[in-house]
Amino acid sequence: MRTYRLILSKLYLSAWARALALIVAAPLLWISAAGAAYVWNSREHDREAVRAFADDLNPPTPAQRYLIVAPHPDDEVLGCGGLMHYASRVGAGVRVLYMTNGDAFRFAAERETRRLRVDPMDYIRLGVMRRREAETALSTLGLPPKSFRMLGFPDGGLEALFHTNWSEARRYRSPTTALDAVPVAYEGATGAPYCGAALLRLLEDEIRSYAPTDILCPHPSDDHRDHSATGAFVEMALASLSIRGGLPPNGCRLRHYIVHRGSWPQPQGPHLADRMAPPSELIGLHTGWRGLSISKDATETKAAAIRAFRSQMAIMSRFLLSFARRNEVFGTPYPYPPASVSTGAVVQQPVRDNLVRRFRPQADIKSVRVEQLQGGTLVAVQTERPAGRFTELLLNIRWLDRSGGAAEGDSLAATITGDRVEADRALDVRQVGDQMHITIPSQSLRAAGFVVVEAETRMAGVMVDRTGPVAVWFGG
Repeated sequence: MRTYRLILSKLYLSAWARALALIVAAPLLWISAAGAAYVWNSREHDREAVRAFADDLNPPTPAQRYLIVAPHPDDEVLGCGGLMHYASRVGAGVRVLYMTNGDAFRFAAERETRRLRVDPMDYIRLGVMRRREAETALSTLGLPPKSFRMLGFPDGGLEALFHTNWSEARRYRSPTTALDAVPVAYEGATGAPYCGAALLRLLEDEIRSYAPTDILCPHPSDDHRDHSATGAFVEMALASLSIRGGLPPNGCRLRHYIVHRGSWPQPQGPHLADRMAPPSELIGLHTGWRGLSISKDATETKAAAIRAFRSQMAIMSRFLLSFARRNEVFGTPYPYPPASVSTGAVVQQPVRDNLVRRFRPQADIKSVRVEQLQGGTLVAVQTERPAGRFTELLLNIRWLDRSGGAAEGDSLAATITGDRVEADRALDVRQVGDQMHITIPSQSLRAAGFVVVEAETRMAGVMVDRTGPVAVWFGG
């Protein structure tokens, strides 16, 4: 009898164990299947985009002068290497402006030093090394040695400079180099303080002195925060010069390239005979995309220039070589110049563009609308479904005044969670269907002439979606 009961108890326990395993495994299997389906569909959409995408951008001419603004050394070659090679061969002007020396990439610093614990000087040496790599890469593309400048601002800190560390009194201190100004070890260092105002002044000086016909910078929807912040700085510099009358006499065109967006471009690795298209989720929104066809020789030259970034190739060669294709993609924001809030500015955002946002539609940003009302300015953030009480919305706004200046106080930051609002200025916040309406009193946006708005959503402290910089003019 005891043996019989023991057998029954084991069968009973094993049945419960199987049921428990099924309860645990079923959601995991469902999530895995959903993830696999999403990846498959995403890649199929990208393949369809490549088939439909036209390479109809006119090649460079000798009359053009390109200013390419890159957050880090290698971004300029990934996004514009073919164009730069073509421009150098026809005699067009090319100047590359690097926002940072790329001195905060820990994996690269560890690999170069062969140590797991690296110190600030190791990061500075990495920055010096990446400058040499950039010189080699640009020379490979046919550019002369004096065709670039590295500003030396903090790698990984450009977004903080734009939003919070604007004035010299609130300098940003790099967590890697432990410095709050451009290192003197960097060739051509200006010793400029790590603050947004100093970076904006240098950008304006470069645009004014070089007088480009075309400026290329990262797209606002680039996933890397240094990249989207670079785009915001460029748009603000152009707006400031426009207000002050400092733009080139014939104006200049703004185009975007993109480097980081999910798993784009696909397939990864060296596919020199293939073409690429923009990320499929960004097509048909607020950017007009065009492709530049490049020859087989130019593609091979671009691949050789990419390989010059030895410190990066050792870690992510497949990703980097994914950009050596038979074309390059560039986006023009429209409307451009940016719309005015007097007529209402609406910028659509991609939705359901990754697995997290598919499961969290209440935090998936669908559009941002900025509109001037009587007595204030409305910022309406629309999500795929109405935001719940656990959806956290972060709003950052920086502006230029009507004389083109930007002071420390010309910014606004707010965090909204349900009925709770934490902000450095008075705001009126209301939930209207699937939109969060934030009304900013007129006295808060004092004499604003040009505004950059960024929105981000979080759940349980984890970022779900963000817009990148949305630029609008005030006053029509």
